[in-house]
Amino acid sequence: MEAVKGLANPRDGGEISDPRQIKSVGEYLAAHSANPPEDEKDEMNRQTKLKAKGDVLVHTIRLEHR
Repeated sequence: MEAVKGLANPRDGGEISDPRQIKSVGEYLAAHSANPPEDEKDEMNRQTKLKAKGDVLVHTIRLEHR
C-alpha cells in the first residue's frame, strides 16, 4: 500500500495504472477481507461504525454526496 499512496493526488486521482501494483493491491485486499468487520449503521446521523479483530480493517462502503 505504501507504493501506491503517492497516487492519491489531483493529477493521478488515485488511479493505479501499473499492472504489478494493481495485482499487489488486489492481493492485499483479498487477504485482509477474509474476515469481514461488523458494521453498525446509524441512519439518523448518517454514520457507520466498523469493528474488526486484528490490525487491518478492509471494508467496502458506497459513499454518497450530499
